Amino acid sequence: SQCVQAQKLLKRDQYGVQYLSNLLLKINIKLGGHNHYPSSSGCKLSMEKPTIVLGADVYHAPPDSDRASFAAVVGSMDRWLGAYYSTVAAQQARKEVIVDMENLMIMQLRRFYELNNVAPQRIIFYRDGVGNAQFE
Repeated sequence: SQCVQAQKLLKRDQYGVQYLSNLLLKINIKLGGHNHYPSSSGCKLSMEKPTIVLGADVYHAPPDSDRASFAAVVGSMDRWLGAYYSTVAAQQARKEVIVDMENLMIMQLRRFYELNNVAPQRIIFYRDGVGNAQFE
């Protein structure tokens, strides 16, 4: 699904055109398409061996809120690093360590295998928002 704001969609100025362009890029990805392909020389890392690139972060509600935080992991699912799969889990408010990391990673690796019929031989992982002192 994709949310659309009708008033923005109907604008005939440069902002309306930009809104429509961004909307179509999102819809194309959600339908399994690719918006960009890297040059073959620029993507050797993922072309040589099955590679998954992962990114993780935790979203927190405003400081005065006691609502749950949400941990998310997103991973590349193809050799062009252009198709992604996202996993999300609610967790204790204000907790930066991803509590359910094992299950989020299992879901990512299973999905990669389902789509590629091979497990990744390389895993590249980016983690935002954690200082060295916070590692357990």
